[in-house]
Amino acid sequence: MSRELRASILAPALAVLLCTTGASAPAAAQPDDDRPLDARTFTQGIDAVKQGKRDEGIRILRKLSQDFPDSPFASQALLKAADLIYPVAAWDQVGSASSQAIKDASDLLLALSQKYRSSREAPKALVKLGYLFLEPANPKADLDEACGRFATAAQVYPDSDSADDAYFGSGMCETLRGRPALAADFFARLMDESPASPLAAEALYRYGVALSHLDDPTEAMLALERVRTRYADSRFAPRALDRITLLHRLRVQPALLRAGAGPKPGSPPPAQKIGPSPPAAAPEPELYRLDASYGAPQAARGQAGKSEETFRGASDISVDAQGLLVLASPKTPGVFRLDPKGRVQERIPHPSPDYVAVGDGLAVYISGGGQIALNAKNWSGPDLKSYDGRPPREFGPVATDLSGRVYLLDPRDNVLLIYDRSRRLAGNIRPDVKDGRFADLAKNEDGGVFVLETRFKFALELTQGKTTRKVNLAGLGATEPVALAADGLGDLYLLDGRSGFVYVASPTGERITVIRPPKEALSRLGDASSVAVDAIGRVYVSGRKSPAVLRFQ
Repeated sequence: MSRELRASILAPALAVLLCTTGASAPAAAQPDDDRPLDARTFTQGIDAVKQGKRDEGIRILRKLSQDFPDSPFASQALLKAADLIYPVAAWDQVGSASSQAIKDASDLLLALSQKYRSSREAPKALVKLGYLFLEPANPKADLDEACGRFATAAQVYPDSDSADDAYFGSGMCETLRGRPALAADFFARLMDESPASPLAAEALYRYGVALSHLDDPTEAMLALERVRTRYADSRFAPRALDRITLLHRLRVQPALLRAGAGPKPGSPPPAQKIGPSPPAAAPEPELYRLDASYGAPQAARGQAGKSEETFRGASDISVDAQGLLVLASPKTPGVFRLDPKGRVQERIPHPSPDYVAVGDGLAVYISGGGQIALNAKNWSGPDLKSYDGRPPREFGPVATDLSGRVYLLDPRDNVLLIYDRSRRLAGNIRPDVKDGRFADLAKNEDGGVFVLETRFKFALELTQGKTTRKVNLAGLGATEPVALAADGLGDLYLLDGRSGFVYVASPTGERITVIRPPKEALSRLGDASSVAVDAIGRVYVSGRKSPAVLRFQ
């Protein structure tokens, strides 16, 4: 066959082959092109996020919900955009959002919860709205609004993937509201309906904590013991043991001692005075003794003598999350963290520390010298404002709550200033009585913050930055109250600066016991300056000139 003839035959066949091959690429892409525009837009937004283009992804997802409100992808797009703006997914993550993020996420989640109530995303939107109403930087922050969102999610969507978060949020809300019985009910429901939930260990612990605020410490201790057996490897097991110890010390033991102080069975009744007389007071139990080994120098324990770092007096003390004492020493100067035996473990440099408060982990807030420092860094900065738009006139006692709020007492203006994590002033509180004077701050494990008023001798409890109750301390017997501490049960520890005694009161202000340091210990202490209590109820007392801290256990 001639070359010309072969070419004439093969040319048309080759052309057909080339056309067929060229058409194969569009055919492969056809499934993507055939997808609806809303599906392609959703994929485009997700891909942008995966490529690190967060803002572009949020813009695309928001546009999808606006352009295709009836799309099955609309609710997913709203929730995904809200998650990117406000990534908080658990109760203990609340507290760090900016006001702009709160506003943007709230708009998206509110639209989702109202327009797409039957979607799978609706219950999660309600839970996240609950978190947003707890954010300190939210100008519309409201505990009742947060509780309402959690309750709606739990009641309307009991079978959703977010039901355990809703039950847990509701339980924590009732805890903050001071309604432990209702809190226990929500935690119990979570455990009954979602036993495999990642929140189960904490729910059981919180259930025991809620019961510890009721009148049956034995039941609370049993629940807390179940945490130790079922979830022995969880971070809540040691905390459960701490709460059991605290309950035994301040609930079970006082009842046993009072019962033991009565007449023995079979003995004759005691003689009674004839005529009118006031009823005899119940015997006061001795619950504490001085721990002489705490803070003792190494040589006193028979160890080889060596120089130890020490401090010259303490103006304020607090107990951190590890159970270690943190103190401010203006005369040294510096802030010190003590080890379990009361010796200096760490020193945080500070030129003029007057007051300390502990935050998460090893965080220490230091007030004094015209600023608040967070460990070794200035936290307050130059723009911290008081109620009148000017800087605080005096940096006094400081405290923090579980949501990251920072409470600063300005003694010169006699006002309590409340800041969010962004250092924005979120509120301020003054004494509600004429000539009242605020003197100290304290916080407990459940997140409550207490401010001590010394002229009329009462304490205000604040929850989420708002006053929730007033505790009358006038009947305790203290003549010169100077400092306050609080434990996980809500008991208050009032330090009398004149006697050095510590008056322990129940959450209602009734006296439980009085800690009376021995004379020799008081002489070493000098002027009592501050009081603190740890998770198991051990009490610490400092002196302004003493290089040691007294511990009672």
